Amino acid sequence: MLRAVYREQGFADARVDPPQVSVEEKTGTARVVFKVSEGARSIIDGVRYEGNRALDTALLAHKAALPPPGAPPDIPDNPEAVTGAAGRIRRAYDDRGYPDIRVTVRREAAGGDDSTRRETIVFVIDEGRRQEVGRIDVAGNVFTRDKVIRKALTVKPGDPLSRADLLASQTRLYGRGVFQSVSVEERAAPTSPTLNDSGPPPAGPAGSAPASAPEESEPDQPERRDVHVQVRDAGRFLQSVGLGYDTEEKLRGQYAIYDRNLFGTGRYLGLQLRGSGLEQRAEIVFREKGIFGGAYDGLASTFIEDETSPGFDGRTIGAAIQVSREFTRATRLLYRYSLRDIDLRQATTIPDVETVRLSGLGASVIHDTRDALFNPMRGHYLSAAAQYNGKTIGSEADFDKFYAQAYFFKEILPKTIWAQAIRAGVAVTFGRSKADPASTGDSVSGLPPSERFYAGGDTTVRGFRRDRLGPLDPPDDPNGDPIGGEGVFVLNEELRFPVYRMLQGVVFYDGGNVYRILSDFDPTEIRHVLGAGLRIATPIGPFRFEYGAILNRKPYEDRGQFFFSIGQAF
Repeated sequence: MLRAVYREQGFADARVDPPQVSVEEKTGTARVVFKVSEGARSIIDGVRYEGNRALDTALLAHKAALPPPGAPPDIPDNPEAVTGAAGRIRRAYDDRGYPDIRVTVRREAAGGDDSTRRETIVFVIDEGRRQEVGRIDVAGNVFTRDKVIRKALTVKPGDPLSRADLLASQTRLYGRGVFQSVSVEERAAPTSPTLNDSGPPPAGPAGSAPASAPEESEPDQPERRDVHVQVRDAGRFLQSVGLGYDTEEKLRGQYAIYDRNLFGTGRYLGLQLRGSGLEQRAEIVFREKGIFGGAYDGLASTFIEDETSPGFDGRTIGAAIQVSREFTRATRLLYRYSLRDIDLRQATTIPDVETVRLSGLGASVIHDTRDALFNPMRGHYLSAAAQYNGKTIGSEADFDKFYAQAYFFKEILPKTIWAQAIRAGVAVTFGRSKADPASTGDSVSGLPPSERFYAGGDTTVRGFRRDRLGPLDPPDDPNGDPIGGEGVFVLNEELRFPVYRMLQGVVFYDGGNVYRILSDFDPTEIRHVLGAGLRIATPIGPFRFEYGAILNRKPYEDRGQFFFSIGQAF
């Protein structure tokens, strides 16, 4: 670690001897001494580029960013920074059709003394020959249509040949989810056959360019290289079955059957069924990747759901259309429109309203760097969503809804994870829902009960039963119905640690509250819970046994709750 710090500051020859430890017998105090030989410090005196013909020096200097903009005149020669600059130069050439680019680094003395030596960094560039994509051949697909494969490629005939683009094409084909294996490689274009009396040579596949002989190209002309795409179709029809149990939903199960390569188009069509003691849902899902020029993914669904929960009973029939785009491997943006008819006749908190139609437009962004989906040890998950429901788009309730959440995971000791979560949401009513709350909710809040925020349970605040954190009807009645609210705030702190083999322990703090109306929202007015539990690690996620005790308990409330469930709390 010390040597790395010295290298960053230009001391490439620095040496750090093993530490010498001495212990004071009377006090037990240990003294650790690191003996360091710094050597001479290297300073970058200048940067030069040799061998570049296709890209000018100003562009290379911009790509290399060595020294970075705003750096002081004398910056240290950091080997890692120089290596990174060489990599950026290679990528700049690769993007322009020079896949065989070679960049080496030479250091030339430029003065100095015994303690400081000044060096000129010289990037020696062997550009190689510029190459472009010739014909594109597709092979191995039995059921999947050629055009589906070609549509997913990021290269086309005549483009500069880039190894980064070939890798991106291979990644996108894998991402379609319909292939067992994918290979995208460049090959030398064959020599064009000589024309004879039999006519012209046969045409290549649709969308491909005629082959040309590289040896016949002029020296300044790009060499044409064919791209060969080899795939292997995966099975089309799949089924999945799942069973689970927890203290809130009791027995729960799910079943799905789907065709992930509908008619060889790469489209997905599936039926998903899910049921438990609180919810029964049937949904038909259609998905297509690579729409609108290939940058977006589309999804359409229709569903029917019966929900029986402490906070809301009712049937929902709806449909939704979603378009999403992945900007980086960790960041995705989603746009969504939904139309739902909600039957509220069984909702005990609003007996005078039978049904309400909700039409909503929403957008959300997700940034996910977790190292694992079900049991992360490091990384974070961030998301924010906004939704508009209004009369102008056919909604019978007028409100805006915002919800954000952030999860953080850090391995502070071997297999010991500190996990954190913070969640907050607010809903703002306007129009008819604000002027006449009873039309879609009750006399206090115009937000329909299906859209209110609820908390309490094994995934939010673990000292309370499901949805029972917040206002009840009637108030202060342990058997009252949860009303939900226009605001919610939840905070979780959790330490996960190994006990023995598959057995893990956890201690946690949960805090939060549900606020009846938006003006009541106050993150400092929350309920506090301390708890502990055991977890058994399994391939399908941890089995959790946890107890949460309420610290600021009200007279009519239980002291806490015991939970058993499968999967992490967050």
